[in-house]
Amino acid sequence: MKMRTRVIETHRQQSKNQKGEINGYVVSLYKDWEKLFQAEPRQVYLNCCLPGEQKGPHLHMKRWDYFTTIRGAARFVLKYGPGDYEEINVAVKDGLGVKIVEVPPAIPCLIVNIGKSETWVVNLPNPAWHPDDQDNHPVDYNDYCPSPFQKNRD
Repeated sequence: MKMRTRVIETHRQQSKNQKGEINGYVVSLYKDWEKLFQAEPRQVYLNCCLPGEQKGPHLHMKRWDYFTTIRGAARFVLKYGPGDYEEINVAVKDGLGVKIVEVPPAIPCLIVNIGKSETWVVNLPNPAWHPDDQDNHPVDYNDYCPSPFQKNRD
């Protein structure tokens, strides 16, 4: 049986200036000592997707992906087999709703912007992308029937 995707919750914590006044917030995405991830991140990059557009689907046989939506609304569509899909919707506003979607190797993933503004997704993969070993493999999503997009999510 293949590993399934896991969603890791995050928490928004207020930050304060030197006077003790609230000046914003912090959302931690990764701490090496927490040991939350199956594979330690080896790269960090930002992936931006326009409204109604999609990225992928991508299939990596070696790479773990840790997708974190930091702005907008995204749907992560994971394929476990023919007709066996899981949809994970993440909508972020004002630092609330940030979740890390852990995608193990050999699980294809499609990212769809389901919001009305640009969506920003940070990925912390392992191993890092390398031009000599891109680890991109063909995958067919022709049998995927998407749930209706929830308009105006962000």
